[in-house]
Amino acid sequence: MLIGSLEEAERVLGEVDPKPLPPLLSAARELVIAGIAIRRLQTKLARSALGRAERAARQGGTAALTAEVESACLVLRQLRRV
Repeated sequence: MLIGSLEEAERVLGEVDPKPLPPLLSAARELVIAGIAIRRLQTKLARSALGRAERAARQGGTAALTAEVESACLVLRQLRRV
């Protein structure tokens, strides 16, 4: 999704109701939102999305997805240092 247009990705994400999503899909959705926000240097939005992604990943109980969220958090922390 992030290979194409960020605007298109945002549009598609805006059409998806996150409430009925299972935790793993919710975490993935929030990771995409965070990725877009990081690319746009919208750190507050990215931080919020990563918090939601972390909660959903832990609720889903998948270590690999939790590690992916933690990796994205590291990227965000590195941005703050630049």
